[in-house]
Amino acid sequence: HLFRAPLVCLLMIFAIGLNTYGWRVSGVNHVLIFEVDPRNNLSGFQIMEASSLLGIIWFVSVLLYAFLGEVDYSVRNRLGFAFIVLIAGLVVLLFPFKTLYWRSRYWLLRRLGRICLAPFYRVEFADFWLADQLNSMAVAFLDLEYAVCFYSFDWDRDVLANEKRTCGSVTYGLRPIIASLPAWFRFAQCLRRYYDTREANPHLINAGKYSTTFFVVLFSSLAAAEKEREDGEQQFGPFFGLWVASALISTAYTFSWDVFMDWGLMSRDAPPNRRFLREELVYSRKWYYYSAIAMDFFFRLLWTFSVSIGEKGIFHSAILSSILAVAEVFRRFVWNFFRLENEHLNNCGKFRAVRDISILPLRVQAAGDDHTDGEAVDGDEALLDDDLENEGVTDMHSTIMSAVRRAASSGEFQLGAMQQATAMASHGEEPLTTARHEDTAL
Repeated sequence: HLFRAPLVCLLMIFAIGLNTYGWRVSGVNHVLIFEVDPRNNLSGFQIMEASSLLGIIWFVSVLLYAFLGEVDYSVRNRLGFAFIVLIAGLVVLLFPFKTLYWRSRYWLLRRLGRICLAPFYRVEFADFWLADQLNSMAVAFLDLEYAVCFYSFDWDRDVLANEKRTCGSVTYGLRPIIASLPAWFRFAQCLRRYYDTREANPHLINAGKYSTTFFVVLFSSLAAAEKEREDGEQQFGPFFGLWVASALISTAYTFSWDVFMDWGLMSRDAPPNRRFLREELVYSRKWYYYSAIAMDFFFRLLWTFSVSIGEKGIFHSAILSSILAVAEVFRRFVWNFFRLENEHLNNCGKFRAVRDISILPLRVQAAGDDHTDGEAVDGDEALLDDDLENEGVTDMHSTIMSAVRRAASSGEFQLGAMQQATAMASHGEEPLTTARHEDTAL
């Protein structure tokens, strides 16, 4: 429990670094989707580097714990190394000075604060995406709760003795609440999204998906409490059956949402050569998608091992839960690729504002035509002026047309020049010439 919490966190951070690198090379605009500063954001390699450095501290602590056990160093003192790892991670995250990727750390802390206060803040894509990552780290939440409890109450006891300990029990009610926190964050976000949009579909339906986790936690906790009362004797009472039934419903619900909603697959518009996928794809090979669907289904069902071989004592429950925790991190790592791809292509969450300005075709005359360049541009200006007035954006007319005149007179008019001029005019800036735009891009 004490070493597993930082391990799961570091694996998740490293996986997100791999995701970031994959989005960048595949052309998925994660910078726009997450609304981070394009001039100051961590690359995938920087994220992996940070997690690797903290991972070295974790690995050395585990080695010291194991090695000092061979020289009869007390277990109580050796467990202090896990405490050092936890404190090191907390210090790095909360380090108050402008170093150690401070902009990214502050961004993360702000997002975590918004997640914790989900009903009171408007939900943005980064908020719900980060909350989804926390849902895949429920084991780490429980381990962190155990660590706080252990170092507060049980550290001074003989950890090898069979005396009853305070921590790790569900009877005092805190662990079920901690286990439900990640799902509550997303549940509250869905309710806030419904409040802001008044769209029951998909937000209330999505909230229903996360509410199934509450029933899973409730019935699993009651089944565990019943087992504790019987001093560990195997009991398959009514709460155990309700636990399994609620977990099956939750699995079917979440898997369907992953494929149909989060990834946008199984589309009716998919061409015959992309059956069960969607019309547009970013990643080059179709088998990526089919493999992801099969993998997600398999990993969603891994909990069945905990209620079969785990409950029967065939496999040590702590080791089994550690394996399942790592598997869930990998599942989320794959999920991230296709969730960002779907958002990139379809803006399915409607987190990005889109404003289309229809502009009639501009008839730019070639150099050898009968009309002069000035006459062509003046005619096009009239067409564009009428269209802009119909769209209600006449405040940008003069600045846009200034760029159009310069580009058309040089014979280098392109659609990209119009888009660049529109974007700069909306920010109150003077558009550059086409050549200067090219210099800026370089």
